[in-house]
Amino acid sequence: SLNIGVLTVMILLMLTLWLISGVFAAWRVSSKDITETLGHDSKGSASKQTNRITRALVGTQVVLSFFLLVLSGSYLFVFQNAASTFEMKDADLLVSGQINLSSELYSAPRQREIYRQSLKQQILSDNDFQDLSYSSVLPGNGSGRVQAYLENPDGVAGQSAPIHAVNWVDSSFFDTFEFEMIGGRAFNQFDSPDAEPVIIVDQAFVDSMGIDESIVGRSIYLRSTLRLNNANDNAVLVRIVGIAPYLGPDNSQSSITPRIYRPLSQNSPTAFRIIVKLHPQTSASLAELERKIKIASSSIDRDLSIYNFQPVSAIRERDSSLARLLLSVFSSVAVGALILAVIGVYGLISRSVYSRRSEIGIRRAIGSSDFNIIWLFLRQALIYLSAGVVIGGGLALLVVNVTSTTVLGGGLLASLLSVFVIVTCLVGALLIFASYMPARRVVAMEPGEALHYD
Repeated sequence: SLNIGVLTVMILLMLTLWLISGVFAAWRVSSKDITETLGHDSKGSASKQTNRITRALVGTQVVLSFFLLVLSGSYLFVFQNAASTFEMKDADLLVSGQINLSSELYSAPRQREIYRQSLKQQILSDNDFQDLSYSSVLPGNGSGRVQAYLENPDGVAGQSAPIHAVNWVDSSFFDTFEFEMIGGRAFNQFDSPDAEPVIIVDQAFVDSMGIDESIVGRSIYLRSTLRLNNANDNAVLVRIVGIAPYLGPDNSQSSITPRIYRPLSQNSPTAFRIIVKLHPQTSASLAELERKIKIASSSIDRDLSIYNFQPVSAIRERDSSLARLLLSVFSSVAVGALILAVIGVYGLISRSVYSRRSEIGIRRAIGSSDFNIIWLFLRQALIYLSAGVVIGGGLALLVVNVTSTTVLGGGLLASLLSVFVIVTCLVGALLIFASYMPARRVVAMEPGEALHYD
């Protein structure tokens, strides 16, 4: 629902639009000498210069409305998808904290792996804990973005590829969350830092790459989207060893971001999450569980601390709440832009049509048909629509393209086509209606009545 602040901003924007659309033209007329004004055609109505200003205002309003509607509509699709979380089995039995191994002691991947295995063994020795896994982020999210290529992209200028989310996980990740593999295998102890780089992809990745034959065992190239301008931006050859289910909201196919899983044991990030699954019979409080896990961590390295310890269900609720908040914000922007477009565009075009009543009367008096006169204004509406599509849509496309790598992967680009078509139809219908209705009323007048305004 819209709050008072949002409503106030929307009202101020509408008042500003009304002022812009009317005050300047009124000021131009009031600044002239009264005899000059009375000597002008149309009893002091808009001159050619004022008509040009009105057309410029209409064009600006259409471009701005088109830009805001496309941009907010694209984000609306994405955040609506993000606000609906997928079902996670036994989420109430999962707790999670964060660990940062950025010290020199853990500079090598093998050292980080030794710490993780030691901590896992220490924690699982307590009867309150059933299973444990490590991951850079919780399921359904991504800690990075990569582009995937079937052929080596190095040295090929201008080559692009779909963007995929990346999650670094350990060998027990899918077992802890009880996600069944669709094909191939999960990571194991043989996926060491010195071994061949391997990945697991989800079903959405398989569908997006359009590969007909079995993808398990195939090698592909990965390149981070964060290093596209670096000299060391070389693609990495990895082999696909498994196919996982798609873990994410699936209410909108256009917003699905394929995910790639990489083993934590192979050059993993220094910061990651620890996910602990509790025994269903445990009666320990969250504070007691946190204390036990921190004691286990201190027994291995006193300088390390596990922080942000929370139930996974609470983390998921917080993330979805943020998505719902952003959803309401962009819904408000979309509704506000639509209201401004309806009021502003209809008002400006109507005034522009009525200011030409004498011209319409003359055209009808010399034999112009009603269709030709109405088409004169409909053609102007199509010009406004073209400006909105080219300029407003082009600017929105530019912004979406820039932010698509940082906002929920490729969801923005995926939803852009649908939003573009919807906005074009809405704005086009508004422009045609705003041009046709006033023109039809003026055409319904007798030529003498229309000329009476001059």
